Amino acid sequence: PIQATSANMMKEAGVVLSNYFRDNNLDARIKLQVHDQYIIQIPRSQPELGEKIKQLMEDVGTSYLKNVKMESELNIQPFWAH
Repeated sequence: PIQATSANMMKEAGVVLSNYFRDNNLDARIKLQVHDQYIIQIPRSQPELGEKIKQLMEDVGTSYLKNVKMESELNIQPFWAH
């Protein structure tokens, strides 16, 4: 059940992020998902978008597990291969 919950949270986070990018006309894209990680391309001119992405992902996690504070890690790199 826990593994399925994690997979569902990641799927939901992907939908939430994609909708947020589209609805706000942002030049940001989910490039890759590996297990419980997303690699997201954002414009260099908008590094603050990283914090919003982090918050959206944590909000999705908290909506699944009401009594557990979900935490996401944010790592901004100039190239995705780092």
